[in-house]
Amino acid sequence: MTTTWSILREHDTQRCIGQRTAVTAVAGCGAGAMVALATGASIPRYAGRMGVRWALVALPFFTLQQLLQQRRGGVGDAWNSVFAGAGVGWFAALLTRGPSRCVQGAVTLALLGGVGHASGVWVMQQWRERGQRTEEASEERATGVRPWLRESPTWFPALRDARRVREEREAWATLHLRKEDLEHDIARVKRELAELEARQVQLPPRSSVPAR
Repeated sequence: MTTTWSILREHDTQRCIGQRTAVTAVAGCGAGAMVALATGASIPRYAGRMGVRWALVALPFFTLQQLLQQRRGGVGDAWNSVFAGAGVGWFAALLTRGPSRCVQGAVTLALLGGVGHASGVWVMQQWRERGQRTEEASEERATGVRPWLRESPTWFPALRDARRVREEREAWATLHLRKEDLEHDIARVKRELAELEARQVQLPPRSSVPAR
């Protein structure tokens, strides 16, 4: 059975925790700088302090999140973030504000973890859809046929005809390119032959050659 220590010693797990903690620390520095600008406080001191605080919360949060994900068989849903936020929020409130605020800290950080996970999933989905739309637009400009027609059912006449037109257009484009290449090669060979003929040394007439 995989132990907690063996999970934490994995290179991918350590890299994931380190990257997410570093991003959270940078976000904390940015938030601290904005608060310092609004309140007139010292920007380096306030930003550094906020970044350290966010990193101290992010490190156990992402560690517990990865442990829960591995224990659940690699399931990376929002419940890992919710339970990790609840655990870290409970102990953070216990250490900073006392036992009376443990429930409040657990609920608050659990909600933040769940909302953060859902927001991250939504952002990644939007990013993938945007990239897919960009690829489809490029493909449509190159072939002149909408990409969703490529996998159209053959029993639908309009889509079947569109697929046939697209295939014929692609075949014609390929043949046209080959024809242009052949014409270019023929013209090049003709130029080379003309240059060779121009450089060829004229031989004397046959009658002027002395007989032996």
